[in-house]
Amino acid sequence: MNFAIDCIWIDRNGKVVEIINDMNPCGGMLDCPAYSPAEDSRYVLELKAGMAKKLKISKGANLGAIIR
Repeated sequence: MNFAIDCIWIDRNGKVVEIINDMNPCGGMLDCPAYSPAEDSRYVLELKAGMAKKLKISKGANLGAIIR
C-alpha cells in the first residue's frame, strides 16, 4: 500500500466495532504492524484516509445496509 487509509472493522450484525483513521503505509515487510479489533468482526472496510470522518462513521454505528 502506498497511501494512507481508514480501516473499519464490522461485526456480523453490521455494527462498527473498531476504526483506525489515517493508517499510514509501512516501511517494509518487517516493519509492518499488525492491527486487529478488540471485539470479534467479520468484515473490514478500507476507505481513502479521512473518509470515515467525512462520512461520520463512528464506533457503534450500524452499517448493515452496506454489507448486505
